[in-house]
Amino acid sequence: MKKRVLGLFLLIVVIAILGACGDNKATENTANEKIISAQADKLVKDKLISTYKEMGINIEQYEISKVKLVNQVPYSEGGTFDFYEINLRLKPKNTQQLDEIEKRDQIKFTRDKEGWIVKNPGIGDIYISAYDDGKKLYEFLWLIEKQLPRTKEGKLDFNAYIEYRYEQIKPMKVEDEYTLTLNSNKISIGQNDKGKFPVGEAKAIKADSGDFMSGFTSCKKLWKAEEICAETYCYFEKHYEPVLRMVTVDPKVETSRGISVGKSEEELFNAYGVDNLVFSSKSFGGEWFNSFAEEQKVLKGNEDWTCFGFTGKDDTQNYIAFYMDEGKVAAIEMGTGFDYKPFVKEEIKYPLEVEPLINDHIDEPNVMKYDVVIPKVKTSVNGSDNFNALIQLDFQNIIEYSQNKKYEPSTAGFSYPWVNINYSVSNLGKVAVLNVFTTYSSALGSGSESYVNSYYYDTTCGARLSEEAALYRLGCSRESIVEYFKSKYPDIVKDFINQEDLANSIVFYFHETGEPRFIINGYA
Repeated sequence: MKKRVLGLFLLIVVIAILGACGDNKATENTANEKIISAQADKLVKDKLISTYKEMGINIEQYEISKVKLVNQVPYSEGGTFDFYEINLRLKPKNTQQLDEIEKRDQIKFTRDKEGWIVKNPGIGDIYISAYDDGKKLYEFLWLIEKQLPRTKEGKLDFNAYIEYRYEQIKPMKVEDEYTLTLNSNKISIGQNDKGKFPVGEAKAIKADSGDFMSGFTSCKKLWKAEEICAETYCYFEKHYEPVLRMVTVDPKVETSRGISVGKSEEELFNAYGVDNLVFSSKSFGGEWFNSFAEEQKVLKGNEDWTCFGFTGKDDTQNYIAFYMDEGKVAAIEMGTGFDYKPFVKEEIKYPLEVEPLINDHIDEPNVMKYDVVIPKVKTSVNGSDNFNALIQLDFQNIIEYSQNKKYEPSTAGFSYPWVNINYSVSNLGKVAVLNVFTTYSSALGSGSESYVNSYYYDTTCGARLSEEAALYRLGCSRESIVEYFKSKYPDIVKDFINQEDLANSIVFYFHETGEPRFIINGYA
């Protein structure tokens, strides 16, 4: 008898425990459904109504009638991804708009007896997915039926979606080259901070990831600290949130090669190599399309900028942009180009190779000084005859003086005149530029006049280019160079009343970095 009573008691306890578990589970499901309902309400306001507006339909009211858990997919590292179906209806402000859209797009909205939209064939059923780590829900995604794959039998395949979206996340490769160091603390492009940026006082603001990244990320976070501003993208919140862009204007923050804000242009060139840097600017129409530094308003003035871009010889899409102000580094930005590698110099198929034609150096104290190096294009270069004929025509008198050993170039107006001619070659990818610089001055330092002759060469086919054709190949125009001059030398521009005179007076050449430089006479 006692055994029967004991057995009955145990059975009651088990039933009670199971009932309690069931009640807890039911309570948990109810709590989760409330969370999802709140998310659904937010998503309808933020996205669905605007989607209909883009179609030409104004929604004045909506109702979420049901939130139902329809599937749970286990995640390999624990927890589950839960999929909830959202039943809702939307009241159009003008039913005539629906009729017009149906006729225009050859679709048929499903409406209830009150005329509310209950289904859109272009969207289908609506779902919200959420990650459940056993403690709370997060990583909310709004999904329409068309975004979800299907099985061979035509059923929605939630497992395949999770496999594609989360199980196959491949962390970005982290390279020391794209690292900023602050007080021995290193922050690299691509490093995964899992929602905890490694600068203690940094605070994050969540934002939409945008259309470009929406297929991969749920949101992005902007982290702001006194020393660094950074952007992380949430591929999987709290699991994989890599740093994809950052910028600093703090002199205490250094790159892996020791460059920080305040360093000179020369120090930058020595650290990264002038041939590895690509010039870019906002007014010049440079290639860097999305300046994070400008976006975050960390640049001085924030209206115009110039920078030298660098990207290493690695298999990442990463870059560094050094923003310049008066010959010094004003800000440093690092980031990824996502689907392409910015600031890459194109390989030159037909290099422009030159050697000295004239190399004379004479100094007759208090009479004249002569330092003349005039180039010629090597005969191995395609089209060298044409190139050299043009150079010799431009410097005919100087060449004749040298050949006849008579050094009498026109240097009127200068006591102890000094003639200085030299050249440089700028390899800019599709175009190479031979610049020949001429300066007439006094060896006593009493004044000078400078000129430049630039000769352009198409390195993709091995042919000389006109200035107009070269600018086109470089993706700019004389107008853009004039605008760049205006932004760089506003005080000089003020002296020109006529803008046409200004444009005609600007003498420019392309530096080895690709930056346009200017010959300016008569100004301190």
